[in-house]
Amino acid sequence: MGKRRKSSDNQKNLKTNLLLLLYSFEKYWYAYTFSDGILYKKDIKGEAQKIVVLFYQIYGRKVLINPDNSINEVDLWRGRQFMEEIEKWVKSDEKYPKSFLGKVYTNKTPFYYQVVLMELESMLVEELKFSINPGFIATSHENYFKKEALKWAGQMPEAIVDSISDNYIRNMSSCDTLVLVADIRRSQDLMTYGLNPNYFTDNIITFLNKVREILHDDYAIFDRSTGDGFIAYFNQYVCEQNGKDYYEMLLDACNRIQLFSEGFFDNWIKHIRKLPNEAIGLSIGVDSGQISFKDIENQLFAVGDACVWATRMCNVGKRGEIIVNNIPYHHLKEFSNSGFAIPVESITKNGESFKAFKINLPLVKFKPMPKKDPMIEKPSPIS
Repeated sequence: MGKRRKSSDNQKNLKTNLLLLLYSFEKYWYAYTFSDGILYKKDIKGEAQKIVVLFYQIYGRKVLINPDNSINEVDLWRGRQFMEEIEKWVKSDEKYPKSFLGKVYTNKTPFYYQVVLMELESMLVEELKFSINPGFIATSHENYFKKEALKWAGQMPEAIVDSISDNYIRNMSSCDTLVLVADIRRSQDLMTYGLNPNYFTDNIITFLNKVREILHDDYAIFDRSTGDGFIAYFNQYVCEQNGKDYYEMLLDACNRIQLFSEGFFDNWIKHIRKLPNEAIGLSIGVDSGQISFKDIENQLFAVGDACVWATRMCNVGKRGEIIVNNIPYHHLKEFSNSGFAIPVESITKNGESFKAFKINLPLVKFKPMPKKDPMIEKPSPIS
């Protein structure tokens, strides 16, 4: 009797531990899926692995068969399916498990697994003869994420979304920023002579989605679409917080965007009725300076003269060109091979003349850049 009771007590302890792990994982899972894999992405699979190990320790690895009508048998059968899929997912690089009970799993159905978790929890509560089946509430971290981070999700790279705060934005404003303004040359011809209005809209959306993906890969802030172009920022503080150089991120993004744009617009112009004399494609303008970032009624506002001059650089450019202003040019010149850019001259709408520099594509291989430019004194981030 003693051994049997000891074995029974051990099973009870194991099931109690499993129940606690399930409640813990459910909170992780809710936040993880709610944020589309941003919150707890370093913790979620470790917690899942603990559950799989303990579940198999208690219930074993039995062959899955169709359950009878017993509620517990159904829950246990679904639980085994759940453990099999979670175990595969833990060992993969996938953001979500690929399928469950024959259904393809995506972040569009984030709470389906949560239903199974609740069923397993209820089954364990019944087996342990607990009189109370506790629920769970969202954590303060999740509430913060809803309030502060989600509003930036479309503009900020995923790596920094859950770091955004008022202090983070102040630090961004205290550092140098590279402003990128892009415009589609002769976009009016794409609108006027296209197959139909929806064709233009669909292509612009496809184009901007790819551009934003590239920008976020390179830690850039996507400000907004301008109808036939976009504005983005490569901030020194943001990049350094992630071990990157903001000039190198800018150059990589420019090269990738123009490479993608070349094929994209070549295909698009096959479907318009009349071609203009000027080549249709993307022009990019770049300037640097201190940009003031503000959160005004849940909208990101960025103000600085570099925004104005980046626009002027863009207006100088033609299809496939990247035009940079004087300060970023001299910064790049220090770390590049000779001949990487050629001067261009233009005037503003008010008749003010200026000289800028066109970067030759494909971009040359740049030497490693130092953490700080000793020739240019830059303000330190606000702590």
